This record gives sequence, structure tokens and C-alpha cells, in this order.
Amino acid sequence: MRASQEFTKLALTYDNTASFDGTGAQIQRILAIFAICRRYDIPYIHSGIKELIITPLDPFQTESELLEYLKRVNNYFELPSDFELGNAREVSKLQTLSNFKLLEMRVANKLHFGKKELVAIANPFQVLNRIPELYTLAAKNLQHKSSASATKRIILHYRRGSNTLDILPGESEPRGLPNEWYTKTLRKYVTNYQELGIDFRVEVYTDMPKSSFTYTPKEFQSHLWSHEPRFKNGAVEVFGEDIKNTVFAEFGDKLIVHHGGDPLQGLIDMSEADILITSRSSYSYVGGLLNLKGKIIIPSGFWHSKLNSWVLEP
Repeated sequence: MRASQEFTKLALTYDNTASFDGTGAQIQRILAIFAICRRYDIPYIHSGIKELIITPLDPFQTESELLEYLKRVNNYFELPSDFELGNAREVSKLQTLSNFKLLEMRVANKLHFGKKELVAIANPFQVLNRIPELYTLAAKNLQHKSSASATKRIILHYRRGSNTLDILPGESEPRGLPNEWYTKTLRKYVTNYQELGIDFRVEVYTDMPKSSFTYTPKEFQSHLWSHEPRFKNGAVEVFGEDIKNTVFAEFGDKLIVHHGGDPLQGLIDMSEADILITSRSSYSYVGGLLNLKGKIIIPSGFWHSKLNSWVLEP
């Protein structure tokens, strides 16, 4: 704890009231803000996830189950604050932290301009997309004991969501990738292990169910779904497919598919993978950030920049 920084003018935190999307997206913002503070010597005050959108395959579907999950995920991703926050700081909110605004803040802190202020940031990605290596400053503070295994693990994140290949509000193209990209990329690394005689297993994590169904969000979450594609009359049609026996059938008994499940456990597993094949998703992007030893594969066309050590698969 750098207590002397309590006397600097500015401190940064995550604005956990600006957006209530999924675990991955919110954790990515928290890691980004912490990393910016560490790199530019700005005090950090930790704020965890306050609320998130419950997706159809999450194991928590009630308010009490959600609160219990939030306790676990916030505990796992708790980062150290630089001092105890008192009442002497005015709190302000900043939707987007631009590179220019960051420079302005650094100058104000160095020269002690302005009032003592805690700035809650909603979107720090303009800074991190320019220098993605900064994420490692946060990831190194989140090293948890990992499980060792003689069998190599290839983990692939197959993102579909309730919207399949729809274009989400505020985005210009679907996040979903063609099945051919997933199978081509997975086949490449499976073949490599096979040729080397290395024992391995493949795990696919997906937010898509085995079969289609209609999902009705709980009333306390309906407002979070109102802008989702194909959300009508308080419900949404969720497309499903038994991808183990269709898309990934060629990989046979070497492959298991996790349809939904605990999002935190999925991130932990991704952090321990020997090879992690990500999708255009903050969820598996965060899994890659947490994985400091494996090979991380990222698709082209994602708006978050890859780290230098990650492998781009077009």
C-alpha cells in the first residue's frame, strides 16, 4: 500500500454503476484501470462488480444466487487499493478515459492542480488498446494457486450467446465467428500435439445450450435485456446445438463441451490452459490475460488489441 499517495490530487476507480454486462467485460475494465494506475503512478481505489446481467445458462438465476456469485467473483478479483478512501475526496464519473485525458490527469497529479478527487471510469479501453501489455501489471497481482496436470489442456471458447450471429446495439458486426474458424484453428493445435505424441484433452466452453429454448429473464433483470436482439414480450429465443456431435464431431472422445456453468470456474480453467483459443469476447480475453504461461490464440477482427505474445489466427 502506497499510503503517501493519499495526498495526491487524483485517484481512479471502476464505475460499477455504468454498465451491468457480463463477468468478463466488467473484470476487463477493472484490470485495465488498475494497470493504468500502476503504470502511471496514479492511486487506485478498488471497486468490484455491483451487478451483472444473468445469461440463460448461468447457474445463478435468482437474486440471492447472483449475490453469492458476486461475492465469489469479487473476492477472486480483488485488487489492492492504495489507501483507505475517506470523505475528503469528491467523486466524479468519466465515461471514457482518453489518452489525452490521462495525460491531463497525470500533469494535474504531478503539479497538484485542482481538488482532491476520485474519478470513477466506465470505459478505459482507449488507453489499453494502444498499449495492451499494461494488462500484465494487473494480471500479476491475481496469481492464484493453479492445479497441475500431466495432460495438456486445449481450451476453446465458442461464443454464441442468446443472439447467435445478431449485431448487438452499438456494434457494427456480429461477434460470432464462423464454425470453420473454430475447427480450423483447433485442428491445427490438436494435430501438433498428435504429431509430437503429447497426451492432451480438449475442452470447449460455450454459452450456447444443446438445444433451443425460450428464456425469460427474471423481472429484476428484464431492463438489462430490453435492448437485446430478438427480445420480445419479456423473453428471448435462445438458439442451441449439440456442437460436440456436429461442429466438433471430428475430435471425438478427446473433446468435452461445457454448455454454460460457473463463469468464474471457466475463467480459472482458461487461466490454466496450455493452449487457449479465444473468441471475440471479453470473457475469453480475460481468460487469456490471466494465463501467464500458456499459448493464447486470438481471432482477427476483434476490437481489443492482442498482447505481443499472443498468436493471431486469421
